[in-house]
Amino acid sequence: MLSGKPELEGVRVLSYTVGELGLGLGVVAAYDDPNGYLHSFRKDPRLVIENPHAKKDDPALILALDGQKVVGRLGLFAGELLYEGQNIRVYWLSEFAMEESYRATGVGGMILLRLLALRMPLLACGAPSAELEKLYDRVGFVRLGPLGRFVRFHDTEVAARHFVGNRVLARGLSRIANLALATFYSMKSRVRNHALTYRPIQAFDNSIGTLFASEDRNHCVRDPLMLNWVLKHNPAQAFLIYDGATLLGYCVLKTMKFGGGGSRNLPEMNMGTLLDYYVADSSRKVLSDLLRFCVNRFEGESLDICEFQVCDEKLSNLCKEFGFTKVGGYRIFFKPGLGMTSHGARDWFLTLGTADAILMGS
Repeated sequence: MLSGKPELEGVRVLSYTVGELGLGLGVVAAYDDPNGYLHSFRKDPRLVIENPHAKKDDPALILALDGQKVVGRLGLFAGELLYEGQNIRVYWLSEFAMEESYRATGVGGMILLRLLALRMPLLACGAPSAELEKLYDRVGFVRLGPLGRFVRFHDTEVAARHFVGNRVLARGLSRIANLALATFYSMKSRVRNHALTYRPIQAFDNSIGTLFASEDRNHCVRDPLMLNWVLKHNPAQAFLIYDGATLLGYCVLKTMKFGGGGSRNLPEMNMGTLLDYYVADSSRKVLSDLLRFCVNRFEGESLDICEFQVCDEKLSNLCKEFGFTKVGGYRIFFKPGLGMTSHGARDWFLTLGTADAILMGS
């Protein structure tokens, strides 16, 4: 175990490697975890251990402990980036959390100092608090993107019930709203059917490597090992995209129950999302077909909404043309490693599945 002297009275910061966590749950079993910060690891430790890009000495979990109580945590996953034309290792930041009563004590800074001491490239994607965003800025993270979140409503009853309160009235209002929205979306998108072929797959093979052969934008490396690790631990639907016999790309769709809450105090709802995608031909015609396929696929599910978090300008414009509502979006932060610079970097190809967000809903 990698640990240092306590930097705040009563609180210490400890780091665990992939190899140490691979010894079993007993490594962290003794800690009191009232906030559930260890829930994801205790639920499925294999997610950390089976990461194909991880080495045994890679840090995987940083904990802030007050006695035996876990008051903060930060997970790490090893990944790969194509950055400035070279493949480099990177750590994805995952589930950075801090007990509220400790947020003004400097414990979060202690965790980040332990992280920065690694001198490795770092990548984070999600919806961090305003305080965490400021902390990222102060320690030299560069803002990428951000992603734009476009929402299509399938069933408005959950939202109506949230705002109206009366179940019967909400159901009546939602029927009218659903009919109006269906008509609106139909008028906006015009073309109802997709033209390309989308073949469902259980696992990726090496053919995916050909897709990225000429891609020189900075991006998270997508190889069969990584994507199949994701599919093993994150129930999602993967498709290869063909134009006739020509492989054009892939997409990964995810349906899940959104727990609600957040800054907007949203209700619980069933949600579909375009988790990840890539197309070698990013023409308007291909992107429009991809969007139509996703919509058609999600219409066959019992969903309240579907969302598309995108950074591509053409795809963003298509979401607007299809009549989807833009509501926020994830932020992405990148910290160059020792001796690296972010100046003059190539453009980035970014999707919702950047860094650990590709595990969303696992």
